[in-house]
Amino acid sequence: MKILILDAGWPQTAYLIAELAAARFEVVRASPSPPDHIGLGHYCRHVQAPEDFNTAFLQSLLAQESADIVLPISEEILARLWELPAGITQRVYPSTTQYQRNVLLDRHEMYRMAETADVRVPAMLDLCDDDAALEEAASRFGYPMVLRGTAGLGGSQVRIVQHRFEAIKQLRDLRTVSPGIPFAQQLIEGQRCLFGALLAGGRIVSSFSQTTIEAFNPPTGPSIRVREIESERLNAYGERLFARLGWDGLACAEFIRDATGEFHFMEINPRPWAAISAAHECDVPLMRDFSAQLAGQTPPLRRRVSADREVILFPQYIATRLMTRRVQDLPQVLRCLAGGPWSKPRLMFHFARMLWWQV
Repeated sequence: MKILILDAGWPQTAYLIAELAAARFEVVRASPSPPDHIGLGHYCRHVQAPEDFNTAFLQSLLAQESADIVLPISEEILARLWELPAGITQRVYPSTTQYQRNVLLDRHEMYRMAETADVRVPAMLDLCDDDAALEEAASRFGYPMVLRGTAGLGGSQVRIVQHRFEAIKQLRDLRTVSPGIPFAQQLIEGQRCLFGALLAGGRIVSSFSQTTIEAFNPPTGPSIRVREIESERLNAYGERLFARLGWDGLACAEFIRDATGEFHFMEINPRPWAAISAAHECDVPLMRDFSAQLAGQTPPLRRRVSADREVILFPQYIATRLMTRRVQDLPQVLRCLAGGPWSKPRLMFHFARMLWWQV
């Protein structure tokens, strides 16, 4: 069975590719990243892709590769595929309805879905007018507050503003990139938490929850240190959200947990998330089970008791230390290295090559 991975170049994709290869898939990886024939090339064939995965490239690639499954690994690539004629995207996984596309493409629709699922969301206000709407938002939410575009990847359309002049500047910037009308949100102070799951028709097959201890480019950047958590309330929110969305495959929902313990919904990411390898270290092999699901098998039901484990993500944690030239965190770096996929030497070579380019 042949699977075509449309990859934005994230570390978690390499882990997934290795699992798919172990499940006997023929894997083709299309990515703007340079090819790695010795490392990741052991698990897949590389196709060089443009940074924007433009329409002409996607149409040509889908026709040439004739894959059994086409798996996009970012929201932007997924949105590009949705713009193509249905006749050439029949193999894209998962198959989606117009309702699902509306929810994932527009933050307003996403928050409306959350509200109908009885999930707590931050108060928000559309910013239709530069001056009057901002003044009303500041009056309702105070500073600091959040300004958001209606799309965005990895927090790229999220701005936390401290005062009026910063808000005016950031709103002007958001208007140039947001597909819809930007909006203001009440800033919820607290811990970033995530409910991640493998899903079948919106039903939870297996799940993993975490809280962020450290992120790169906080507060909205990807996590590099996380802690396993267990919360009945978070589980219930995640189950209700994904049941309403009806999603297949891997996805996560992000929340902020406030001082009272309440979870406030932020967004859904319909893909493997940055810290998904932490689930494997905590005995919830989501990517392995996903590979089995794609192969038409029924993944085993997994029951676990939370051990409250902390996971330092490899290679993301080391990459940030190399970029920031912080060398005083040697104990954490050693713990991160201990969590590397040493049983897969070619994958370790791939990550070492990635880190070399960070130096």
